[in-house]
Amino acid sequence: MELADRVELPGRLEFPTMLETLATSAVWVVPSVWDEPAGMVAQEAAAARVPAVLSRVGGLPEMLREGDEALFFARAD
Repeated sequence: MELADRVELPGRLEFPTMLETLATSAVWVVPSVWDEPAGMVAQEAAAARVPAVLSRVGGLPEMLREGDEALFFARAD
């Protein structure tokens, strides 16, 4: 099975649909390349208790604890 067969990029979702989708998600990936001061997407991942994989940019590393709530990677890595 190819990676593309296992990854879904749904785009913008209405809030109720987003909650339903999160309930079945294995991971939440946020590949930001700009310095987000306080990305809501990181808070949404934490609230949904979905493991987050985030770019180490802006305020994202300050919002979630590495190893407990998220894994981080370098910008554009």
